[in-house]
Amino acid sequence: MATYKITSHSGSGRPLNVATTSTISGRTNVNIWNDTGSNDQKWSIVSLGSGQQVKSMNNTRYMLNANTSTWNCDVYTSNSDTYVNFKSLGSGLYRIQLDSDQTKYLTAEGTASGSNVKWAALNSSSNAQKWQITEVSTSSGSGSSGSTDAAKLQSEFQKVGDFDGAYGLQCVDLVRWYIDTYTTLQSTSGNGFELVGKLANKYDLKITDTPKAPGIFSVAGGYKTWNSSGGDAGHTGVVISVDTAQKKATVLHTGNTLTGKNPNSWIDTYSYPEAGVTFVYLGDYLA
Repeated sequence: MATYKITSHSGSGRPLNVATTSTISGRTNVNIWNDTGSNDQKWSIVSLGSGQQVKSMNNTRYMLNANTSTWNCDVYTSNSDTYVNFKSLGSGLYRIQLDSDQTKYLTAEGTASGSNVKWAALNSSSNAQKWQITEVSTSSGSGSSGSTDAAKLQSEFQKVGDFDGAYGLQCVDLVRWYIDTYTTLQSTSGNGFELVGKLANKYDLKITDTPKAPGIFSVAGGYKTWNSSGGDAGHTGVVISVDTAQKKATVLHTGNTLTGKNPNSWIDTYSYPEAGVTFVYLGDYLA
C-alpha cells in the first residue's frame, strides 16, 4: 500500500480533492482543487491494478465512490461502487474505470479549481479522463515534518473526528488515525491505556517512560494525569515534540467532550516522567 496524488488532465491540471472544510463523511463531494499538499489530496491505494479502492488519507474509512443515481463522484464507506480498475496509458498516466459499471470512467468536468468530478462514458480523446498518479509521502509538510507539525495535524484531524466509526469521538480515534496515516504501521484496537502496549507487542517496539517525538503515549487506568480522568479506560495521544532540558512533552490528543467542536483536539504540554504514562517512539516508521 502506498500514498498517491492523482492529478487531472494528464498531470497538467489540479489534484483530485475531498471537497470539505469540516469532518469527512459519506457522500462528501470530490472535485479538483489547487495543489495544497494536504490529506484532502492524498489517496491510499494497494496497487495500481484492477479491483482497487482509493481511500482518502483524511480518513481511510472513506474512499472514491460512484453515486449511481447521479454518477457523481463522492466518498463513501466500502461497497460495490468503491472499486476501480486502473488502466495504464504509460508514463504514469491512467484512466480510472469503475469496476461495477465498466462503461464509466473518472472524469473532471472542468479545468478550474473547484471543478466537479463525475463518472462518465469513455472519451478516448479527452484529457479530462487522463490522470497522472504519483507516489507521495504523508509525513512531509510545508517547511517542516507533517508528522510533528501540531497545527497541521490538528487541522487535518478536524476533518476526521470519529476515525473508527465506533462510540463517537474518543482519544483512540486520533492515535489510530495518526498511526494509519503518518506511519507504515497499522493501528490496533483498544482503550487508551492499551494502545502503547498493543502496538509495541504487534511490532516488537520498545516501551519507555521517557517520550520521544514522534510517538504515542498511554495513561494507565486509575491515573489522573496527562488529561486522563482516572477512569479504567485511561487516555492516549500523540507526542509532537519533547523539551529534554525542561522534561516537558507537547502532545496532540482528544476526547468525547470535543465532539462537534472546532478544534476537535487539544495541543498541551505535560511534564515527564509521570507515574502511569508510557511511550512508544514511531520516528523509524514514518510513511
